[in-house]
Amino acid sequence: MHRVILLAFVCIASFEFSPLKIANAQDLKTYFINLNNYFGSIYVLPIMIPQKEEAGDVYSRPGTIFARKAECFGDAKTDSAETSLPRLAFVDSSGVAGRLAGDEAMIGAAAADIGAQIQHSTVVSYGENGKARWNQLTEKSISDSLANPGNNSCRERILRELRGVPENISGIPWIIQSVLYATVNVSYQTASAVDAAAKAEIDKKLKPLEVNGSVSTEQKSDSLVIVNTGKTAFPVAWRPAYISHDHLQYIEYLAKEDWFKYVLQKFDLVKSDQEILEILQKDFKLELKKLPRPKDVVENMSHGKPVAFNQKNEEHLAYLQHVNALLGLSQAIWGPGKPAN
Repeated sequence: MHRVILLAFVCIASFEFSPLKIANAQDLKTYFINLNNYFGSIYVLPIMIPQKEEAGDVYSRPGTIFARKAECFGDAKTDSAETSLPRLAFVDSSGVAGRLAGDEAMIGAAAADIGAQIQHSTVVSYGENGKARWNQLTEKSISDSLANPGNNSCRERILRELRGVPENISGIPWIIQSVLYATVNVSYQTASAVDAAAKAEIDKKLKPLEVNGSVSTEQKSDSLVIVNTGKTAFPVAWRPAYISHDHLQYIEYLAKEDWFKYVLQKFDLVKSDQEILEILQKDFKLELKKLPRPKDVVENMSHGKPVAFNQKNEEHLAYLQHVNALLGLSQAIWGPGKPAN
């Protein structure tokens, strides 16, 4: 069964895992903050709606494919390696992540057949036992390809954007240099207890899901927990080959604001959106006029002088972390609006 996931990068270093922690989210908006901060912690940008992205694909804007690798960088070498993800699970009270990340329809129907109801919230995490894989084009392979555009119209367009002209304000080509792939784990819970006979009936109805992954049920005193893990690893995050020097400086300026530090370091995940906003305004002097809307954050990332992203440059890594925090906060206050992925 085809799955589409909402989720909300790099040579990712190995992580020492602590026991799995749950980050509570009050609703979809706060879920975005959790999601963006999670990926920001590993210096990648989340892919909200996967489209089989691979390193070497080119976005016309993040989330919208302009050209595939075969069209633009078909001769570029791709490196691949296994990696590990921080073991953090997100509670999504909106239900959106559950609907898009797993086979919620079949699971909900199986529960309804025995008179049970799935709770509104779901728990989402990444990677089977935290395992993931990344694919990457080296900076040299990209630069070598661009140095020899030949009759490649995709490369010619990218070169025009990189060279820029005074009237060209959108000068950062969205080349995908790295893609992070992981399976998605979704945990559902019934709103009431389920007896052994009903559990057996649900297990039988969910058996077909094992073709696409694994599904397990655990009987508790007050509910039945259903865990669905996909077999297919999806693209969940990416890293650009080029970033905007102008936007980098702007984000570095914002990083000095106390409210920004709070979001990055001390964000209290159990508070509601309204409580977060009140704290940021009262205690950290957040001025809403300083906070761009999600679509503006994305637009500004593509304006200005392009510089090659350097995964060993701490300023560049911090930039991705801060952009994620800004996007998450912007979505929480202004609402997601148009996809900001």
